[in-house]
Amino acid sequence: MAEIAHIRVRALHRHIQDAAGLAPSEWLTQQPIACARDLLEETNFSIDEITPSYGFGATTNFRQYCRTTTGLPPASNRCHFRITIQRPRASYRRNLTRTSS
Repeated sequence: MAEIAHIRVRALHRHIQDAAGLAPSEWLTQQPIACARDLLEETNFSIDEITPSYGFGATTNFRQYCRTTTGLPPASNRCHFRITIQRPRASYRRNLTRTSS
């Protein structure tokens, strides 16, 4: 990465440390779980579908790593951080139809 950016390795490490607040090795270790958590929160993919995409090998490895890094098992993580889009309340929808006529 440093070569591609045309900077020294040490400078790249400092940039990552400043931007992420983590050592480069820690940041690289956390990226797969962050991406997998995003999929858990934003999609209906099963844990079995997510696990191989991010190099966790077996589903049990992902479950253990998720619990270790987030404090929650994947299913709880999905429920706790799920992004939901709520439909407007019925009264709000009725008001919209009255004003648009």
